[in-house]
Amino acid sequence: MSQSAPIKLVEPFAKNAPSTQTPGGKTNPFPVASQIPLGLPGNASLNDGFTPLNMTPLLSGGIPPRGSDMNGILYLYGTIIACVSAGQLVFPYDGTYATAMGGYAVGAQVQDATTPLQCWTAAVASPRDPAVHPEDWISNIALLSTSAPSAGTHSDNVLPGPSDYFLDVNTAAGAITLDSFVAQRDGQRLYVSATGANVLNVGGRTGGTVANNVRASSAVTVVQNDTVTLQYSNAIGRWVIV
Repeated sequence: MSQSAPIKLVEPFAKNAPSTQTPGGKTNPFPVASQIPLGLPGNASLNDGFTPLNMTPLLSGGIPPRGSDMNGILYLYGTIIACVSAGQLVFPYDGTYATAMGGYAVGAQVQDATTPLQCWTAAVASPRDPAVHPEDWISNIALLSTSAPSAGTHSDNVLPGPSDYFLDVNTAAGAITLDSFVAQRDGQRLYVSATGANVLNVGGRTGGTVANNVRASSAVTVVQNDTVTLQYSNAIGRWVIV
């Protein structure tokens, strides 16, 4: 049996109703905590829903559900449905919201707060802003990391996060070898460039943890302004040159 397409909301229910509890209004913002301890046993909340007295017959002392509460709850859910209907499936990072719910779960996606075309996926459960703490998140676009290491060989190089990265390595100090990198996720890509006049050698398996090495018979030599691309594969437990 085929299913007809859902109706798309252009605006949420009761959008133009005033945010008051007077007749014709809507409860907005809708309270989270129970209103019963506040002496409002007939007022709904996200914690209680409609209260026991709302379900009690009037002749037995019940209190009818309020129209403003009904308008308010439909408005609350309607705003989300209208955003989804408009294709806004990923919402911007919200620090206040993250704190209130105890952090975003692993795999949650948020839009960057200032760059609408950039999205982040939580690599760990985190309430922290991905723009400030990229170590918790995976960006859908490659990020930039710069360094100016001393001349010589550097093993098990730690990346700033699980995103793909442009690694700009300043070789002004002399020839540099980066023989291994600590991978943070399957499929992670590194675009490693030399920005100084001296050569940069990538890979070579001269040291470091075996799983962090690059699968190549010898190191790749990168001269100034050239780039080598690496990708990590869990299947073979190595970085490969792509």
